[in-house]
Amino acid sequence: MKAHLFLSLLVAVLWAACGGQDQPKEKSVAVLTVEAGELERREGLYFQKGIPQPFTGVMVERFEDGEIQATSEVKGGRRDGLRRVFYSGGKLRLEIQFSDGLPHGEAKYYSEAGWLEETETWEDGRQVSQVESDKF
Repeated sequence: MKAHLFLSLLVAVLWAACGGQDQPKEKSVAVLTVEAGELERREGLYFQKGIPQPFTGVMVERFEDGEIQATSEVKGGRRDGLRRVFYSGGKLRLEIQFSDGLPHGEAKYYSEAGWLEETETWEDGRQVSQVESDKF
């Protein structure tokens, strides 16, 4: 009986601490994805054709056959976030992080067989390290 009373009291205290309301759920955010041909470069920034504000979203580049060649996260007209480059056939070739238009963080290069070949570290557009993976 005491354990039940304690648990009820604990639940009531936690409910009150939360304002007695359900916590808001995380909102999903739609990300605009456009083909690279729909963008243009002006003053070093990406803009969607016909739109005066710098582009924010995901830019998709394609091979001539329509397969995805690369995807880049873009914020305020600059690459900002993850860029992925693919081999023809869809296997990952390169993953690299960008910040404010410059490589920043890790870059990982993969073979067509999927093996990690090399890892680079970048800081504000400057390469600070490079490590080749052991070949098997």
